[in-house]
Amino acid sequence: MAKKTFETVLEWKDGEAFRAKVEVGTDGWGRVFDTADGLYCGSMNPLRTRQLMQEAAYGK
Repeated sequence: MAKKTFETVLEWKDGEAFRAKVEVGTDGWGRVFDTADGLYCGSMNPLRTRQLMQEAAYGK
């Protein structure tokens, strides 16, 4: 399976939103990067990653 990438808007715990690029690995885990500066922000489990991919593709 090839690596997939999508963009979405995520929110920090303090409520501040940012545009994120999510790279989905072959294991389903999503690596989150800030699109403004390209810095790595963290990772998401496969269930949350799949949910965000569906929202990005079809809307909420």
